[in-house]
Amino acid sequence: MSSAKGRILRLLENLVLREARVISKRVVGPFIELTVDSLGDAQAGDKIQILLPDNDVRTYTPIPGDPPTLLIHLHADTPGPRWARSVAPGDTFRFKGPDRSLRVPDGPVVIVGDATSVAVAKAFSLARPDSVTALIEGPFALEGMRTFATGDYAAIAAAVPDGATVALTGGSALVVAVRAALRARSIDAVTKAYWAHGRTGID
Repeated sequence: MSSAKGRILRLLENLVLREARVISKRVVGPFIELTVDSLGDAQAGDKIQILLPDNDVRTYTPIPGDPPTLLIHLHADTPGPRWARSVAPGDTFRFKGPDRSLRVPDGPVVIVGDATSVAVAKAFSLARPDSVTALIEGPFALEGMRTFATGDYAAIAAAVPDGATVALTGGSALVVAVRAALRARSIDAVTKAYWAHGRTGID
């Protein structure tokens, strides 16, 4: 289904959008990983906004590398996952960005989130080897990431060590609950909600 933002981007696509080509595609658990030829000068924590064929827009975290990749969570029969399932090596797509999204100070960081946070956790893990701890709500994560039962925000917050630099990402319910628990321990966090129930495109 088209969106107002998508229709505007389609009108301006030759002025504001870049083009990338899919090199390879593979299924990684509940994700589709797309290797692409270029995502601009993306850094860990950046975002891109893909203009889908139906003129809808979806936001994803690029994972910088040579070549870069996208990790798309197959969470439902919605526009983003449908596009990821249908796209094939050799296909091209248009996108806006990369743009700043999540920024945290240099050094070790604890990234808290859910399945929508796995890509940003991987991006920071590659940029800061052995300096990133990922605490992920739900069973869907990658190797080296610690998972927690869905909704067990108290356990997630308790796993954050005192004095840590923390980035809270993912669903708004998780962000709000874990932030409150960390504030009770005088731990500040950078926050970036990627989604909320009943809303789309909040990032």
